[in-house]
Amino acid sequence: AVEGDILALEKIVSFGAAIDFPVQRSHSKPKGTTPLFLACAPLAMVKLVQRRFGKVPQMKQQLKKCLECAMQLVRLGANCDIKLHLPSYDGNLDSEVKFYRDCGFDNKSPRDLAHISENQELIQLMELFKSEENAKNLVHCRCGSRLPWRECHAALGEAPHYMKEPGSAGPKLHWRLSPHANCFCKNAKKSYYRCCWKDDKAMYQDDTIGKLRQLPTIFISNEENKDFFESLRYLKNLPKEAKERMRESDVRDMLLSMSEKTWIEALDFNDPDKISNVRGMDKNAYVKIMKQMEEDQF
Repeated sequence: AVEGDILALEKIVSFGAAIDFPVQRSHSKPKGTTPLFLACAPLAMVKLVQRRFGKVPQMKQQLKKCLECAMQLVRLGANCDIKLHLPSYDGNLDSEVKFYRDCGFDNKSPRDLAHISENQELIQLMELFKSEENAKNLVHCRCGSRLPWRECHAALGEAPHYMKEPGSAGPKLHWRLSPHANCFCKNAKKSYYRCCWKDDKAMYQDDTIGKLRQLPTIFISNEENKDFFESLRYLKNLPKEAKERMRESDVRDMLLSMSEKTWIEALDFNDPDKISNVRGMDKNAYVKIMKQMEEDQF
């Protein structure tokens, strides 16, 4: 991102790099800076120089490369609002930290730098991705195709390309682990896509800390289905004559009405963002599953 090498950036991301992971040790760049911040910083710096001296340094080609990296990071789902907190002046600051302080970058985010740069293309893209719904629909797949997930490795719909994790600062979106990353199972030297991609354990990356998350499995316990099981017992214990008088559609409708409340409550509790494929299941199929559970238990 600092060098403006977008191809190298995309390759690293395709291998599973966490795009919001901050600089940990202060060597050439201030500790805490993210790739998106580093890509936006030159754009803001040049604008500050222009305001002060009335002319722009001859960096047009380099700035174009930095802009490309910044915009692609936004499209990949980078967080535009992570603020940089620089250490206070104590006489022992690195020259780069001092420079960032002199530029006024302390307590600034990539979004703030975009506004300082006055680059409308970048500002508008960040604003577009500020909407959660837009981000879900437009965020790019991490394979390097520059296509939205829904037109690339999420097109078949095996699992959602994102998950929402609750947190004290509000819900946080995580994007699915790159299909070209080494598979998390570590049992084979294969990419995620060629190994466990189609298994039930879809993995998502927390880009801030680099850890993997798993989409919570919707689990409907027997206790939650108590009313449903009671209705099954009732039908099971009906005299044969009574069963014969009931049409098959009546039985199905009764089961559906008994199960609908349980079904909706369980889904809303375990899948508040309404992204699980289970929601698309036909209720008739749900009834069959519950009946099998009942037979297995009783």
